[in-house]
Amino acid sequence: MAWARPVAEAVAPGVHRLPLPLPMDGLTAVNVYLIDTGDGLLMIDGGWSVPEGRVHLDRHLADLGFTVHDIAEILVTHIHRDHYTLASVLNQEFGTRVWLGDGERANLAVLQSNPRSGTLSTQLLQETGADHLIASFDDWLRVQPDTVRDWGDPTDWLHDETAISRGNTVLHAIATPGHTRGHYVFADASRALLFSGDHILPTITPSVGFESVRHEQALSAFLASLERVARMGDYALMPSHGPAGMSSAERAEELLAHHEERLEQILAQVDDGETAYKVSSDLRWTKRQIELGDLDPFSRALAVIETEYHLELLEERGVLASDLVGGVRFYRRAERGSAATALL
Repeated sequence: MAWARPVAEAVAPGVHRLPLPLPMDGLTAVNVYLIDTGDGLLMIDGGWSVPEGRVHLDRHLADLGFTVHDIAEILVTHIHRDHYTLASVLNQEFGTRVWLGDGERANLAVLQSNPRSGTLSTQLLQETGADHLIASFDDWLRVQPDTVRDWGDPTDWLHDETAISRGNTVLHAIATPGHTRGHYVFADASRALLFSGDHILPTITPSVGFESVRHEQALSAFLASLERVARMGDYALMPSHGPAGMSSAERAEELLAHHEERLEQILAQVDDGETAYKVSSDLRWTKRQIELGDLDPFSRALAVIETEYHLELLEERGVLASDLVGGVRFYRRAERGSAATALL
């Protein structure tokens, strides 16, 4: 993947994309962005606080003639470790100002008490009829870093349409819940750039609702956020994973179409009393169209949970109904003649 090579890329005047490594992660790298405002550096996302991440950040900065002391503010798109934790460490070491979405308060509180918390994922796997996947998911959790220090409080909490102004740059924070409940994107109107975090990615479909505190109707929120970004007009996409420069509006529309197609595929698998695990087992995953059982333990759990959120949205739309039996949720076609016959 050319975009993941550890080389800083100029994406606009005064703006660089800095790929930082993600060891133990299939995504390979995370993009953080550096804006030279003429009055200190603004950084979008912080990266993961692993030694390799810090080394590469220092190296990128040195290549551009800076050090970490030149970073004035870090705007974090969401709470996931590859976005927040290095920003938190820099805040604690140097007093760097860190912004995080107000919607992440509950997630952060859980991570501060237990950085390896998988309680919600375990509950969801039980509810989706996939309790046999819990052991392998727990094995994955056990080898993850366990550093409470990585999850300090931000300096400031973001609210929708907050404007962050520094030097020659104004960024508008746009709430885009879905990937997580407190996800934000940052629009730079003067440069026509959209720093999209994991809300819009150019080559993969972002996961939905993988967080520490359950977000009811996470997929519904995600689709509404995509529609909001599409209405903003066309920006050059600055994603967290993948190459920069795609049309933000075009990609938002592609993702909306993808999820409507996926909802149709999922609906076709439901007859009478299907669990999210059963439905996810009947689907194919990733661009390679592989079976659920061939995914790694983390991706397999993620796929089952995402199927649950799709089923949840179909129930919200009135097409399906569900029953919770013995702690497991079963979905069925809604009765004819009710609101359940509404079209997708």
